[in-house]
Amino acid sequence: MLRLVSISVLYGAAGATDTIGTKCEAELLKLCPKPWSTPRACGECAEGHAADLLLAGCTSGEIKQLCLGNPPSPPGRDITKVLFSDIDNGGRCLDGSPAGFYIQQASTMQSTWVIYLEGGGACADKDSCTERATTSLGSSTHWPDGKWPKAFSLADDPDFAAANHVFVPYCSGDEHSGTNLNTTAESFGLYFQGHLNLARMLERLHSHHGLGDGARMLLTGQSAGGIGAFKNADFVSDKLERLGLSNTTLKAAPNAGWFWPGDPRALPAGVGMPIVFENWTATPLSPTNWSAPTALMVKLWGAFLPPACTSAMASKGLDPTFCNSVHNVYTHTKVPVLTIENQFDSYQLSHSMGVPSDPKSAEQKAQVDAYTAYYGGLMRDSTAQVARKEGDGLFLPSCLTHVVSASATVHGYTYLQHVSDWFFGRGEIPNMLIDPCTSADGAPCGKGCKHAVEE
Repeated sequence: MLRLVSISVLYGAAGATDTIGTKCEAELLKLCPKPWSTPRACGECAEGHAADLLLAGCTSGEIKQLCLGNPPSPPGRDITKVLFSDIDNGGRCLDGSPAGFYIQQASTMQSTWVIYLEGGGACADKDSCTERATTSLGSSTHWPDGKWPKAFSLADDPDFAAANHVFVPYCSGDEHSGTNLNTTAESFGLYFQGHLNLARMLERLHSHHGLGDGARMLLTGQSAGGIGAFKNADFVSDKLERLGLSNTTLKAAPNAGWFWPGDPRALPAGVGMPIVFENWTATPLSPTNWSAPTALMVKLWGAFLPPACTSAMASKGLDPTFCNSVHNVYTHTKVPVLTIENQFDSYQLSHSMGVPSDPKSAEQKAQVDAYTAYYGGLMRDSTAQVARKEGDGLFLPSCLTHVVSASATVHGYTYLQHVSDWFFGRGEIPNMLIDPCTSADGAPCGKGCKHAVEE
């Protein structure tokens, strides 16, 4: 019997998208009461409660900011918040407030640009989207002035610190893919314009902030921001060319954005999705049917799907909405990509695939362990396609976490070292870094894996 996947299983409850100052801060203070002797003490306490904080919807960047007291920008390099003024043709958050971005202009690397797309889940039903619209993940009315809304590693990385940094807040709930200009009853009276917001940002960088021809640009992001980087990479390249910036070198490095690894048994055939825990543990195994959830999200968001992918699907007689899965999108992406992904993505497992975080019996614990091993193998198989694209790269640690942490290592390298070497073309680190560690039961066995305090 086929089971129809619900949106709540796929993306988790609305509470998973709350941000700094709301549920995440309350949960941290409950588990790690002040006063903290040092930010490190806060971080160590948070790491000890990583599972609970993850379930509360906290991201590593949020925890780091809370432990550090949300530090201001470095002296001498102001961080400017830019909100779009003309928003009739795109440029809105869920609630209709102006979308925008934060920019820190370069100190010495004027021709190098790092574009970071914020993550934070997604929404596809009235309750979760409506609640989301009251937070910074759905409204710009909550965004701070003069500092990054969240920490992100490349802003402080020595190889990129002097470059232009652009932080794109995620306020559209659509994985940076929405193109719906108008609100309707079907859209719950909300706007889904993540893709349009990205286009507006590029136009503004060119017209007001010095983005010129011949620049080097890195498009990156975490989680939903990583998904957005995958799906928008070729669009950004095309947009730069339309702006007269055809000599710009663009590369992408999404972190934790490989949603999803494809299982050929999932339905409809070619959808590029996994089999959820409940179906996988059924006797006999029951292939998951992704038809309705995929169609619902694409329609609600007016989701931009890469034309090269949709054309390829159509030529095979497959549904173009299958391009909602990165498993299918990546194959047709022309922009060079370094994929940063954990073999065992804890968010995908617990929030999306329905894996119990607290098994109730020895039998269920064995099922969880077996499914986790299955998912790790599926991720390795899905990302194996990276090796077939010359110049692309893969950083794939054997970690049971969501966002790949700056401490995780593969063959002695971190992902930050890998990105720097690959982006600047130094050739000192292999493009393909796949954790070779093995365990008898297929469990995660990587080095430097961390959950909450990592970015």
